[in-house]
Amino acid sequence: MRFFNMPPQIFRLVLLIFAIVVSYLVARTLLTPDTFRDHGFYRGAALVELTGKIPVLAGKEACGARHPEILKTLAKGSHKSLSCEGCHGAVSKSHLDDPTDKMRKPPAGICLRCHEANPSRPAGFKQIVLHDPKPDNNHYDGACLECHLPHDPKEAPAEPDQASPAPDKTSPASDKAPTEPDNASPAPVKTPSEPNKEP
Repeated sequence: MRFFNMPPQIFRLVLLIFAIVVSYLVARTLLTPDTFRDHGFYRGAALVELTGKIPVLAGKEACGARHPEILKTLAKGSHKSLSCEGCHGAVSKSHLDDPTDKMRKPPAGICLRCHEANPSRPAGFKQIVLHDPKPDNNHYDGACLECHLPHDPKEAPAEPDQASPAPDKTSPASDKAPTEPDNASPAPVKTPSEPNKEP
């Protein structure tokens, strides 16, 4: 006798739900790392791995060996005297040994560390006012990299290509060869400034 004379479609639904729950519990048991929840809602062993990365002050020479094009750009700009670690932080030894181990990108507001208006800075130093009572003086809107390249701040990022769109491949006219330009010169047009040369 079927379970409490349950209709077959309901019985199949109950079996499906039971299979999903069992699969979830088995997967959770097998895939959860051993140290998960040791110190909170994360893998406890991650702390040991992160502290195992030895920070190294590599210097511009070491960075330039891997990123020569960035070093060339930096040498032309107003940030040429800065060290790479000044913005990117200490490079971990693992990044030097293995470039696929990416280093962190600087946070968005890092520019303010040096460029927020401060009376102790030299007068010629580029400074911005975060919250000026006069709205016209507010320069910063939270997105420095939209207008400035960090390695050469006087340069603006390249605009997206505004070229004309590619021809529509679905239209029948796009399969035709381009037509030859008409080399016949048009008849000259008289303008009011030209004298009348007719006899």
